[in-house]
Amino acid sequence: MTRPNKRRRNMKIIGHNGPPCHRCNRPTEIREHIQVTERELAKSSYYSRWFKCTNRDCTTTMIMPAEFIVRNERGAKDDTMKVSP
Repeated sequence: MTRPNKRRRNMKIIGHNGPPCHRCNRPTEIREHIQVTERELAKSSYYSRWFKCTNRDCTTTMIMPAEFIVRNERGAKDDTMKVSP
């Protein structure tokens, strides 16, 4: 019997033709957030896109390139976001 998921995952699979895994060289799944929520905004940074190796025998699970990091900077009165290059 499987346990029901208490929290809906804020993730969607964009495609299955991501960059190859650096260990097994197989294509990866491209994943993104469905929407940016308060949970992501509360962190100092989060990833807007990441990749998942689909090879069960590979020890790499998630690949998170630095180019997809979003850094949150808190303003004095409002929250502002800047995307790092």
